[in-house]
Amino acid sequence: MSGAWSGPKSQRSSARTTISGPASTWTEGAIKLRNYSRKTLAAYRLWVGKFQAFVRSRPTGQLSGDDVRAFLTDLAVRHGVAASTQNQAFGGG
Repeated sequence: MSGAWSGPKSQRSSARTTISGPASTWTEGAIKLRNYSRKTLAAYRLWVGKFQAFVRSRPTGQLSGDDVRAFLTDLAVRHGVAASTQNQAFGGG
């Protein structure tokens, strides 16, 4: 288990969070360039997808550090994730 938060058991679904568009292309390219493992790429995809869902897929040009802080705060407060999970989300993997 990667330790990635996927919500309370009652809210989990079998569908995986997916990312698309420029975020997906950039993420995959950056991970491959750095020769990271497939598991690392999967973790990045998961967190980018969760963040995209949180910000309702607004264009990256409209996002700020406040959006990232709000996402991490939401993970901690509303979903009760551990600090280590927040750190993983902040680091992308």
